[in-house]
Amino acid sequence: MSVSQKHTAEETVVRCVCCHSQKYQVLYEDNHQTGVPSSALAAYSISSRQFGRHGRLVRCQKCGLVYMNPRPTQQALLDSYGAMVDEYYLVEESARLATLEHTLRTIEPLAKGRLLEVGCATGYFLKIAREHGWEVLGVEPCRWAADLASQRFGLPVLPGTLESAALPDNHFDVVAMLDLIEHLHDPLTTLARAHHVLRDGGLLVMSTPNVGSLLAGLLRGRWWCIMDEHLNYFSPKTMGLILQKTGFSLLKVQSYPRSFSLGYWTDRIYRWNRPLGGVLSGVVGAFNLQQRSLWLDLHDQMMVIVRKDTPSETTPERA
Repeated sequence: MSVSQKHTAEETVVRCVCCHSQKYQVLYEDNHQTGVPSSALAAYSISSRQFGRHGRLVRCQKCGLVYMNPRPTQQALLDSYGAMVDEYYLVEESARLATLEHTLRTIEPLAKGRLLEVGCATGYFLKIAREHGWEVLGVEPCRWAADLASQRFGLPVLPGTLESAALPDNHFDVVAMLDLIEHLHDPLTTLARAHHVLRDGGLLVMSTPNVGSLLAGLLRGRWWCIMDEHLNYFSPKTMGLILQKTGFSLLKVQSYPRSFSLGYWTDRIYRWNRPLGGVLSGVVGAFNLQQRSLWLDLHDQMMVIVRKDTPSETTPERA
């Protein structure tokens, strides 16, 4: 098989996943070398540090969604995520737990009871929710992460995707998709399935990069949220449009701050901009501040909370 044939076999051309239009404007061309998509898939990780690497990114001329087109096939993605191992993700455990504690406290005034996390990774959010009295269940395609969540924390985690999991309809009070929707090949189908498994009045809670933010507009192709793993880049407007198609009513959209160590932040900055990152790393190292936690809200990440208002059956719209 030639390099070009291999590239074609692992990628597929898609319509806009929000409105199904085929009309788009190219924003940034694929910046890989020919034949690299297979190695890019193999390098997928939860805590990706490959900023600025991406396939061709386009903007839908009808609704404005930014997305990767062509993109890896659904099967290629599932194979990659299934085989992924990311030990580096565990390094920032305490900081991740702090962020997710804050996330849960944002949800709890609105709901309580049964919580399903789709893409639960190593189970940090489920662990915190269980400690707060929630009945929890996770779904995770990465075998390494699912096994770790089950073995380390004793959490119930189903391997695979929301679509493949045998879950009852009208059952959960909250479905959480944290840092997930940007990775999905077909987010509309996943959102529709989330609508099915939620009880009437249940909440869907998501976090994702905000391509409509000031920073995303200023940094353009240098924005640190642009990476191989991200297939869809939502703004509050396009997020609202896709949610309308699956029977949800918007409750709130807000910025999503995160806590990480100073060592983590400077490492990220170094990989984005080496001169700046080198200076900051030197300062942090000189004062031995690598493990000091820092909350940062750059307003380029958003949390979206929506409610299932009706019991009607919902299926993805097709053009």
